[in-house]
Amino acid sequence: MTTLTSTYFPINTTTTSIGRPQPPNGGNMESTIASVFQKNLILYGYIILFLLGFFGHVNSILIFLDRTLRTVSTSCLFICVTLSDIIYLSTCIYDFLYTGLGLTYISQQNNTSLANILCRFRSFVQSVAMCSSSWILLSIAIDRWLRIRFPFQVRKLCTKRRVLFGALIIVSCAIALNSHLLTLSFGNLSSTNICGPVGSAQYSTFYRQVID
Repeated sequence: MTTLTSTYFPINTTTTSIGRPQPPNGGNMESTIASVFQKNLILYGYIILFLLGFFGHVNSILIFLDRTLRTVSTSCLFICVTLSDIIYLSTCIYDFLYTGLGLTYISQQNNTSLANILCRFRSFVQSVAMCSSSWILLSIAIDRWLRIRFPFQVRKLCTKRRVLFGALIIVSCAIALNSHLLTLSFGNLSSTNICGPVGSAQYSTFYRQVID
C-alpha cells in the first residue's frame, strides 16, 4: 500500500491594491497554485482513502470470520493481512491531521523529544505493517499452491494452526528487522519533519545502503 506525500508548503499570501493575491517573498503564482493543489490532493485523497480503506477492510474481516470460512487456512491469512493493512492505514491519520488539515506539527522546535518519538514509532509501525503484509501475501500464494498441488493432503498441510503460527513468525521477523527504527540513531532530521538517520555516520551508511 502506498500513501500520499506528507509534506506541503504553507500558503501565506498578501493582497495588492487591486485585490489580486500575491505569493510571499516575491514568489510566483504558479508555485502558490501548486501548493494549494497539493494540500487539497492530500486532504481529499486521504478522506477517500480512509472511507474506502477502513470500510473495505472491516467488511473483509467480517466476511472471513464467517463460521464456514474461518476454518479455512487461506481465510485466516487474509484476516492477518487485512489487520496489517488496517494498522498501516491508521498510522496515516497523523499525516492527514498535520498535512491535510494543516494542524501544527509537533516539531523539533516546540518538542524535540516527542517529535523524535513519534517519528520512530510511526516509521517502525509502518515498516512492520508493510513487511508483514508482503510476506503474508506470499504465504497466501503458497497456501493456494499447496491446495492445488497436493489436493489429497490439504487437511494435513494447510491447517489453521500452521498458518497462524507462520503468520506469527512473519510478524516477529518483521519486528526484528525493523527494530533499528526505534533506536536513538533514528529520528527527525534537523529542523525538519522528515524522518531519517541522525547522529551516527555508521548507522546513516547502514540505513541508506542496506535498508533504504
